[in-house]
Amino acid sequence: MNRAKYFCLATLVFAASAANAQTQGGPPQDSVAVASAPSRAADFDEGFSRYGRFLQQIQTAEQPALASFSAFSEEVRAAMALTDHALARRRVHASIDHTLAAIATADTQVAAVAIVEVDVLKLPPELQPAAQQQSVRTLNGQMRTAINGFGPTIDAAVRNDPRAAAATGRAMLGNIKLVLDTSELLARGQAAAVKDEGGGRELFAFEATFYHTVSRLLSAYQIGRAPRLDTVLVRDLLAAATEVDALRQSRITKSQAIIARLRAASEDARSKGDQARQALADKLLRVFEAGQPVADLMQRFSAVVRQSATTLTTHPAGSAVLMAAIKTLMPFKQGIMAVADAENRAASGATP
Repeated sequence: MNRAKYFCLATLVFAASAANAQTQGGPPQDSVAVASAPSRAADFDEGFSRYGRFLQQIQTAEQPALASFSAFSEEVRAAMALTDHALARRRVHASIDHTLAAIATADTQVAAVAIVEVDVLKLPPELQPAAQQQSVRTLNGQMRTAINGFGPTIDAAVRNDPRAAAATGRAMLGNIKLVLDTSELLARGQAAAVKDEGGGRELFAFEATFYHTVSRLLSAYQIGRAPRLDTVLVRDLLAAATEVDALRQSRITKSQAIIARLRAASEDARSKGDQARQALADKLLRVFEAGQPVADLMQRFSAVVRQSATTLTTHPAGSAVLMAAIKTLMPFKQGIMAVADAENRAASGATP
């Protein structure tokens, strides 16, 4: 099935977009001010915990779909390696059916999560519970469309119809790119909405750059055209690495300052016997500390993207080179998810 190289590329990119529904919590913008004040701390702490638990419930409901996404990409790559094309087709369609069922179940459970009242947090519209829930459901719908695109492509390949395979392949890649681009827009919208001083904006912006970079690598692949050196792609990759370097430095500076303020607030509350304010300050400290690994994640991301740019300086942007570049980015989405989950668990009051 050499004519369907882009099909294998799509499965790899699909893995990058599979976990796009991850929601992120983190402290609202005035959380440190509340922790430093003698009033409202208990109400704020309760609202913060409600929000963290809500995000965890959304993630738990979505997790089976994410696991199915990951299994789907592996199953498709294994099927494409088969010499029996009819068997490969059956396996891909079975995987499609299984994954669609998992998405449907997860979407129903996500929709069933009760919206919580968190007015005390003064969240911007993009971070309100209902908006977080709807973003997951919207992206689930786009995932369904992307998955369905694999069927016609494998069917055309089995029929030995290169023209149809190319046409459906372009549509399939376009659907996956739509998922990635929508995920980037959502992350950038959330970054713009966060007015915090602790680096939450930088985490959302990093996630957006991740999606943008994978989407850019995907769009570089031209079905039906001979691979060529792509100097514009190289330039764009280097720009993404530079952007993440700046985000990393900004987050480090902000988080160090905010952690120092929270420690001071906790000590002040302890010395004055204000248990509610101390509890909130300590919880916020745990949230910020849970997010510290993202700085290392950003540093490694920049290095990996720069290495891909170096490779593409001398190698044409064909499917093998692009697949290799995209594959090196897969662990970073998992890392972002791990940081977000750790922050949400800390916000909910869960034990690490």
